[in-house]
This record gives sequence, C-alpha cells and structure tokens, in this order.
Amino acid sequence: MTNVTRPEILRIAGAILLWGGVHLAMGAFDVGRFLIVASFIFLTLLLAPRVRTAEGRFSAVGWGVVAVGLVCGGAYAWNQTTFAAWGLVGSGFVLGLGLPFAVGYPTGRRWAVWGAFAGVAVGVPVALELHETHFAEEEFFIAVEMLILTGFWGLLSVAATFKRPVSAPGRAYRWLAGLLIVEALGALWVARAYQRSFYPLTAPTFPGISAETPFVCGEVPPSETVYAGDAVFQALLARVERNPEKNVLDYALLAVGTGNPVWAADFRVSLLAEAEAGQFTHPANSVKYSQYLAGQRAYVYLTVRAAFPDLFSPADQQLLEAWFWAINRRAQTTEWIDVFYALALGQLPAGPYENQETGAGLLALLETGGLAAPELAAKNQAYLAENPRGWLARFRVTDDAAVYQPEWIANAWHQSQYAPSPDPATMRQSFDWLLRLALPDGAPLRINHLGAATVEKYALLGAALLDDGEYVWLAGRAGAWLDAQGSFSGVVPGMDLAPLQTGVSPTVGSCLLYGDSGLPTQVGPLAPDKLVFRSGWEPDDLYLLINLRFTGWHRYKATNSVTMLYQEGALVFEDLSGGTSRWLPEGRSQFRDRRIPRENLNGLLIPRTGMSAVLWTLTGFGSPWAQDPPYYAEVTQFEQAPGLDVSTSVIANWRGWRHARTVYFFHEGVVVIVDDAQGPANGDARLGWHLTGGITPDSERLALGAQTPARAEAVFLPLSAGSSSAFVPVSGEPNHVQALYLSPADGHLRTATVFLTQDWVGAWVTRTETGVQIMQGDQILEVILDE
Repeated sequence: MTNVTRPEILRIAGAILLWGGVHLAMGAFDVGRFLIVASFIFLTLLLAPRVRTAEGRFSAVGWGVVAVGLVCGGAYAWNQTTFAAWGLVGSGFVLGLGLPFAVGYPTGRRWAVWGAFAGVAVGVPVALELHETHFAEEEFFIAVEMLILTGFWGLLSVAATFKRPVSAPGRAYRWLAGLLIVEALGALWVARAYQRSFYPLTAPTFPGISAETPFVCGEVPPSETVYAGDAVFQALLARVERNPEKNVLDYALLAVGTGNPVWAADFRVSLLAEAEAGQFTHPANSVKYSQYLAGQRAYVYLTVRAAFPDLFSPADQQLLEAWFWAINRRAQTTEWIDVFYALALGQLPAGPYENQETGAGLLALLETGGLAAPELAAKNQAYLAENPRGWLARFRVTDDAAVYQPEWIANAWHQSQYAPSPDPATMRQSFDWLLRLALPDGAPLRINHLGAATVEKYALLGAALLDDGEYVWLAGRAGAWLDAQGSFSGVVPGMDLAPLQTGVSPTVGSCLLYGDSGLPTQVGPLAPDKLVFRSGWEPDDLYLLINLRFTGWHRYKATNSVTMLYQEGALVFEDLSGGTSRWLPEGRSQFRDRRIPRENLNGLLIPRTGMSAVLWTLTGFGSPWAQDPPYYAEVTQFEQAPGLDVSTSVIANWRGWRHARTVYFFHEGVVVIVDDAQGPANGDARLGWHLTGGITPDSERLALGAQTPARAEAVFLPLSAGSSSAFVPVSGEPNHVQALYLSPADGHLRTATVFLTQDWVGAWVTRTETGVQIMQGDQILEVILDE
C-alpha cells in the first residue's frame, strides 16, 4: 500500500466535515452517527485509490476488498445483519470509486464510466434495502434517500485523490457495457419485487373464519334508543338544508328528498355551471379521484332527471351530454400518473382509475345511464367485461383506510346496476364490515386518513339494499352525533333512498375481522384485518380497535398497533398531525399511508438493522426506528365470556423481535393490555402510546380526556426487570401525551397498560405475584399472567 500523503489526509478530513455539516443542516447530526460515518469515509477514501497498482493492475488491496465484499454479501444474504451490510456497502463504495482507475477510460468518458460504477455502488444498497423492507417506505422518500446517497457518492468522488488512470478504451467500454446490463437487470428485478410487495400470497388463518364467515363476533345488549326511518331521513334533509355552502350533491338530495322544484332548479343551475366550466375533463395529473366525483354527478343527474323529467331543456341536455362525453374521454385517456400505477399493478397503463374501482364505477354509470361517448362505448364495455369486480370479486376494499370502503361500496353498487347478479351474501358482508367497525356514539371513524368514514355515507344505502333496520339505526345515531356537534351531513349517492324501516339497534359485540387482501386488479387471500372490542351500543360505551395488517395500496405501518381506545371521544389515538408534504405531487402529499411513521402509532418500536440501518446512518434521512412491520399479526386467541373479551395477536420475527399483545376487555369499563416483546440483547426497543390527556403527579398514571375531572385514566406497569416508562408531552399539541416503555438490557420488554373508565377511574392498580389486580371499593378484577 502506498503511503498516505498530507493532501490526501486533508481531503479526507474535508469530506468528513462537509458531510457532518450536511447532517447538521438536516437536523440529523449526533456524535455517534458522526463517528461511524467519519470512519466509513476515512476507510473508503483511504482504500479506493489503492485497489490498483501504479501499472493499472488490480492490487492485493483490491483483491482483499473483493474478498470482504463476497464474505459480507454472503453473510447479508444469510441473515441481513447490520455488520454484514456495512461490509457490503463499504466494499462496494471502495470498488466503485477505485475500479474506474484500474479499468481506465478514454478521454471525455470519465463521467460515463464513473456514473456506471456509481449506479451499482448506490443502486445495489438501495435495492437491497427495498427488498429487505418490502418497499415499506413511500416511493418518493426512497427517491430522496437515493438522491442523498448519490450526493454522498459524489462528495467521495470529488475528495478522492487519484492519479490519471492508464487509458484503456476497449476495456473501459466492456466494463461500461457490462455494468449497464447489470443495472438494467437489477431495475427489472426491483420492479418485479415492487409489484409483489403489496401483500403476501398466504395469510394466517383462524378457526371458524372462512370466505362465507369472515367475522367471528360476540354479542352485547342492544341500545334502548329507537330511530324511525322517516324521522332519520327528515333529520338528514334538515342538516343538508342548513349547510350554507351547498354543492350540486346537496341540491340533488334536497330536490329528490323533498320533491320541491325550487331545490331542483338550484340543482340545475349548479350542475350546468360545472358542465360549462368543464369540471373533471381536464388532465388529472397525480389526482385521479376526480373520476369518483364525476361519477357522483352522473348519478345525481340521472336521479334528479327521473324525478323531474321537464327540468332540463333540450339545450341543457345537449350541454350535459357533451360534458359527460368529455368526462368519458378523459377517463379513458392514459396520463403520466397511469404509468406509475401500471408499474405497481403489473399491467399496461390505462385511463380508468383502479383504486376503489373508481374508473369501473364511473364507466358503469355512463353506460347504464346512456351518457357514454358514442365512440368509446365499445371500449367502456370491453373494460367492464374484462374487469368483473365489485361484489363479484370481494366484499371489502383492499386499502387500509375506513374512508375508502363507502367509496368502494358506491362503485360496487354502480357496477352491479350495469351487470347485475352479485352474491347477496357478499353485498351484506361489505356493509357488515363497516357496521362492526362503527363507533357506538355514531362519530366518524378515522383510520390512516385525515378524512373519516361518516356512518351516514353508507348506512342508508345499506338499509335500502339489504332491507335492514340496523343500518337505519346507525344512520340515526350518526345523525344525532352530527346534530350534537352542530355539523352538516355530506351527501353521496345512495342517501336519496329514503328508509321505510324502523331502526333496530345492532347487538353484535367484539369481533375478529378478516378481509379481502390484494390490489384492485388482484385478488389475494382472506387475511387478518382488525380486532374490535365493544361493551355495547350506547353513546358512552367503551370501544377498542386494533389493526392486524400492513397490506394493500393505501396501507400503513400499523401491524399489531392500537388504532384507538374510545369512549365519547378518543382516549388513545394515532398521531396523524404530520401535515402536507408540499414538495410531493398533490396525490401523494397527504400525511397518510406509508408516510405515517411507526412511532406515530401505538405499538412496538424497534431500531433499524441491516441495510436499512446502514443507509439511514449514511444519509441522515428518515426515522431511527424500523418502518417495516410484518404484513400481518397472527391472532392466536380470541374468546368471549360474559363481561370479558380476550385476544392475543402476535408479530413473529420482525428483525429478530417477537411481539405478543394480549387484550383483556372488561365490559364494565376496564381494559388491560399486556405486551410481551422479546428480541436481541441490548436491542433498545420501545413500546409507544399516544394519549389524550395530561400528566398526573403519579409517575405511573395519566389522566385521559380533556375534561376535569378525568373521565378515564391509564396506568403503566413495566413487568420485566430493568424496563421503565416515561411520559413525553407533545410540543404544540395540548392534551397529547406520548408514553413510552423502555426495554431492558436483556431485550425482554414486558408491560401491562391498564385503562380505567366510568366507575373504575381512580381504582387501585397493583402488580401481584400472579398478575395484575384492579380494586375499586369492594370490587376486584384480576388478570392472571403467564410467566
């Protein structure tokens, strides 16, 4: 090895300080990371010029680096350890920087050769990280990470002190061609792996769960409240009427619901204004949700026209006909965003929007209502014939967000009107899935989205299609909640179907829910979805929701995480306050899906390992916690007894960790959640909770809720030796406290979190030799824990 020169040392030091400054500017600087990255830069820049001899041949150092790379590559392929990933990335960087000088390059081709080597040295680690994490991060965030890593590579390239290589054009071109072939094959491999990353082909099973019975549920007493169908519908019309900012959908419901020609005239003016403006006919760019909005217009136009046949003049109808034709042409136009969807779905780009089957719903409406563009009729019909979906294929949207199921149901309904004969049982399951998730006080349900699934948006349609009074009751309960909040009702197709039944309270209790997996164009296996616990259907009853999945297009990292604990408001919640990423395309900018970091949820947090840890350390981009929980949590226990429901859900082998979460849900107002996480020694895991409330003087107890006195409490009991808990008020968010359990040195984190509500607030909670005891006066509850 040649001697290290002073200029070389200065360049290495400069590169270290400059990259440390980049981390400082990003807010990612810490001493431990700086020392690791400094060592990486020092060794890389020290070894890279020495992979060749002065004559341009491969040196002993070069062969040594190759050997290290092969050994570390094999070790990484075997167990994906962080140490092996460091060795693989380090050897790749050394060879990527040094080989161009051993290979040589013709004049004017320096950057082509260096770029090809950079593509391998940077692209391979990113590709391995994507495979390792099952593409758990947002695609645009991965692109940013790759840009930062490329910048890091560029810095090392500039800092490298190389002599002019021996010119060998023939050899350089052979290397260049070989590298480009490798990169092309690698890109194809990544694309194929990406298409397979949204869901696995197999899923955990549970006794009694099948396609015919995807839910296992208990029973609770019904609510004493009764809602008459006509009263529910009239209250809905009143809420819509008092909205000062009505839109075309509002006017349509008021016109059809009241029969008042004044509302029909307002609808005509509003719809014609949209048609004259060419709404939903312009390029969609990154947001194809406009096809759903266009479908709503088609539905209300057909509905109001049927109720008021003389409302539209021939000129009006000509304008609207031309508008819907233009909407059809836009829906069948392939745009740039369709290329990205096609890449993910493994199909040729096409205009109809696949998510929530929105494009199919729109085309079905246009064809059924005679609104399709004449030249596109055959194309529309071919698409619908080649893609039989809706209730013919599944009962639940594959996206993991409550707000999308009502939209999917609307599109399934429209498709069934075009091509009838869906299985009535499948249709019922699609509504029953939402009923089993409904909050007892009728509030909108929010999962993985700032938008919420308002019960009214599906309950009246469910009541009409299924002739089921439970959905009338749900609509009445939701309306009562909206009235109490002084809110308006948002209108969607199907709400115009006035119910005639009397609302009957549901009696379904706690449930294990399975659901359809896959993508809009692919049917996956029936898979774990949610655990729902409820004590009843009165507004002040207790409700707990646990997520069991991380699959689908709109998915988030909530495997085995508590979505919410609810009693007249959220006591435990998911932190969705991340805001909008304005640098992203509009359709990808909302704080949802894979942009929600794991630490914003209520579950196990473990440190990054493997290639994910290496690239996070080098780039300083992203969270220190692993963001790739397993696809599913397996439910190993779900039992109901009078007054008590018990479940155990397990994540197995997440980067060496196993997490079992057991819930004891006492209907009288107590919830005990026992978490048992076992991982590597010195693994430094956390168990996080986001709670509504404030810190009390008791170091193990939090008052929950915004009221005083507290309407609920949480008591935190570390059970494993050496573990502890801490409370962190969230800056700028009143009544938001994050609670964290800290793992002990042996890697075994075991905790019991006790939630006390109703008459159990203030109860004495203690750890006993056999478990956890809760005592309030002469009442005692005890949870026996297995050792």
